[in-house]
Amino acid sequence: MAQSLLKIIAEKNQRLEDIPLEFQSNVERLQRRIFTRIVDLIGQLDTEAGSVKMTEANLLKVEMINSELRQVLNGREYTSAVREFVGEFEVQKTVNDKYFKKAFASEFKQVGIANQLVKNSQRSALELLSGAPADQNFITPIRAQLEQAVSSGASLSNTIKGIRELVEGNEDVDGRLLRYSKQVSSDSFSLSDRAYTNAVSEDLELEWFRYSGGLVKDSRCFCDERNGNYYHYKEIEAWGRMQDLGECNIGGGWAGMMQGTNESTIFIVSGGYNCKHSIMPVSIGIVPRDVIDRNMANGNFEPSEFDKEEFGL
Repeated sequence: MAQSLLKIIAEKNQRLEDIPLEFQSNVERLQRRIFTRIVDLIGQLDTEAGSVKMTEANLLKVEMINSELRQVLNGREYTSAVREFVGEFEVQKTVNDKYFKKAFASEFKQVGIANQLVKNSQRSALELLSGAPADQNFITPIRAQLEQAVSSGASLSNTIKGIRELVEGNEDVDGRLLRYSKQVSSDSFSLSDRAYTNAVSEDLELEWFRYSGGLVKDSRCFCDERNGNYYHYKEIEAWGRMQDLGECNIGGGWAGMMQGTNESTIFIVSGGYNCKHSIMPVSIGIVPRDVIDRNMANGNFEPSEFDKEEFGL
């Protein structure tokens, strides 16, 4: 049983990595095509001796470029990628359901608020990725740079170079749309996953959890110390109060901690920004004995008569 549960957790954690990455790959491909099109449009600006002419006509052409970029964000390719990504929130919920049904078969049931939280997360991600915020983080900077090129009579080659860095990025920084999409897609998918898990856990009044997920080269100290370990919910709440942070304590928190982290939200925000870890509820039957003993000793856990008889506590 324990191995099959860990297999489902592994599937869930892999999706926390793969689904945002797939969306981000789609955005990166789109960025390259956008830049090619912008170069074509910039070529229509009036120039003189290799510099953009300071004319009203050129400002109107900048407006035309701006309108075309907005059409790209409203076009089929980008909106389909966004909707496909948002649809994966529901798939992730079914993976979580599979886990809960196997781990807590007789107790698990669909929880109305948990299902609604997923729908709310989908709506929020859709708005962030295809609404005004995406416009402000991608189109607005390009428009500002083009207007500046016209108003200053900048060289055409420098203008194209600057636009390339905005759209496609460079070796040090991602393009504006990809950078924004990375932040939104990674956090929104993980937060939706953990909000659903937490709501079901609250409904089942579960006490024991496993901090799980993969480690990468830039994993934060907070996740590195906790990955794969088991905890009582009171220990997890203590992290949200900035207690028992161990070597990761940087003075009232840890590196990468999300704003608004407290003893309640810790189950949803976990390690913080861009965190791919899950705080997964587990049955006491698979919790290591030393973890149980630790929490009996510190007063977090009082075993029931059933626990005493069943697990020899």
